[in-house]
Amino acid sequence: MRLKMRMIGLVGIVAALALAACGGDDATPMPRPTAAPPAATAIPADTPEPVTIIIAGTPMVVTATPSPKSTPWPTAVATRKPTGTMNVVDNLGTEQYLMRLSTTETPLWYIGESLVWWDWEADGPTDEGILESWDFTENADGSLDWELVIKPGIKFHQGWGEVTSTDIKFTFTDHLKEGTVNGNRRHYSNFYGGDPKNMDDSDPLVLKVHQLEKFNIIETFRTFSPEDRRGIRPYPKAYIDAVGEDEFAQKPIFAGPYEFNSAQRGYDVSITAVDDHYRVTPGFQEIHFFKVLDLATKIAMLRTGQIDAGVLPGRLVREVEAAGVKILVSKNAVEPFVQFGGLFPDNPNYDPDHPWTTETPLEGSAVEVRKALNYAIDRQAILDKILFGFGEIGIIPFSFLSATAGPGGGPPLWWNDAWKPHPFDPVLARQILKDAGHEGCFEFNQWHIAGQVYGPDVGEAVAGMWEEHLGCTVNRRLGEYRPTLRGMLIDQTTHGWTYLFQGSPIARPQRYACLHGGPTYQVIMHSTLPFFTDICNISDRTLDPAELVKLERQIGDAQYKAHNAAAVVSVHSLIGVGAKIGAYDPMPKKTGLGRLEYALPS
Repeated sequence: MRLKMRMIGLVGIVAALALAACGGDDATPMPRPTAAPPAATAIPADTPEPVTIIIAGTPMVVTATPSPKSTPWPTAVATRKPTGTMNVVDNLGTEQYLMRLSTTETPLWYIGESLVWWDWEADGPTDEGILESWDFTENADGSLDWELVIKPGIKFHQGWGEVTSTDIKFTFTDHLKEGTVNGNRRHYSNFYGGDPKNMDDSDPLVLKVHQLEKFNIIETFRTFSPEDRRGIRPYPKAYIDAVGEDEFAQKPIFAGPYEFNSAQRGYDVSITAVDDHYRVTPGFQEIHFFKVLDLATKIAMLRTGQIDAGVLPGRLVREVEAAGVKILVSKNAVEPFVQFGGLFPDNPNYDPDHPWTTETPLEGSAVEVRKALNYAIDRQAILDKILFGFGEIGIIPFSFLSATAGPGGGPPLWWNDAWKPHPFDPVLARQILKDAGHEGCFEFNQWHIAGQVYGPDVGEAVAGMWEEHLGCTVNRRLGEYRPTLRGMLIDQTTHGWTYLFQGSPIARPQRYACLHGGPTYQVIMHSTLPFFTDICNISDRTLDPAELVKLERQIGDAQYKAHNAAAVVSVHSLIGVGAKIGAYDPMPKKTGLGRLEYALPS
């Protein structure tokens, strides 16, 4: 039997969990709304509501309310013209704009256009991007047949035609090339089975995709959205064919609300507004990105008005505010955690000869050592003295957040009330370490990643606490993530090391735990403890939102028991905004300057 499932309104399947019910099994499906409905009330995690699915050919109909927009975004306004220049400092990454080679290039948020937009409250896709709609049919063999319907008339920059199914197909398949480093490569390959023949682009405005296996819809569509700077953003196949990849890297062409203007590698990037963009008329005519690695220089530029927006640490808020700079907050934007290295028990080169690895890393002394190290961290002191209160105490790493991080200040859907903050108890920690056979602690290394706003300070604080309260000898190293530490993670050679990592993007546990937590089938993992692979193999493929929440709790329970990493804090990102910007609402849960296309001049 073939079941045809149609997503109703603006939301994907999993996002419906966060919404109030609109009827029982016999209710009539709601029509597509013409305007954003009122804000919905969050449903407690233990009473999930049904998902909006129409099952064609059978009498079964399951309904739920369409997802509201978290913010009433303006559409393109023909009567208003972009004006002025907004100067900002943000992450330019490798300054590489070919999607398969991109990492964290902030300008891609603006020159590129996502397939879907995102509702950050409901955590689901909306139809304000390139796609007008998306439907799928579930086949008897478990495969899915998708139809992605493209809005007509969406223009590529500089006269390179309109976005078609061929361009989207080409952007997907481009990630099959050797040397692709985009972290979403597996998501894209899962979507169409890694075979271009599974995508039919015969209709310019409809891309038909045969997906061989079910894969978590919300995480697939997250990579189609602005939630992810590395997410899919179509570029014109005709342009690549005409000029080649090298020329594209110098002069990228996309379909976003800004187009690439110029760049001086290692110094700046300039992008200019597209006046007739279908989604939004940008407020500023130009966004000028500067690459400034020195924090003191960036703050000085912000205070003196040389830049109009930039991220800053909590300790400098008062100084910057005194200069007349407004401070905006994006809550839970990044989660610094300490990873205990070498936890790759399935690797033939696994080294068990470290106190927190051993032959049995999920039981016995290895767990006790990691627990002792967890209990010797004074998280409240770090929150108060390093973050200056702009954050929350960490409990479980990998996007589990806290009991107050859900809609309306309540718990997220996946939260388990049994997860309590780890006590700061040096006496107990020393006893646990002694009972595990390591009285007085031992010597090990810790990597601090250079260039991170909070990472090195938090890492130094944790290392100092371990030395002071447990007697450990911690050899610090300050270095860049690429290539050394990243190479160690890829090669799984982090034994003998701990490292302070600023985990992001923060979305939900399925996103981070099952991408980097991690399962053995991913590329870059912090560990490969068996529970990640076992549970994520199921959660990756579930289409049932209630089941997904249960699986996320199982991952959280396993981490809480295993102490595989030490969640330290969840940081609220602070953005300084100068007088030139009259209105700006940052992207939720992000450290970068997202949604600048909606910023308006004073």
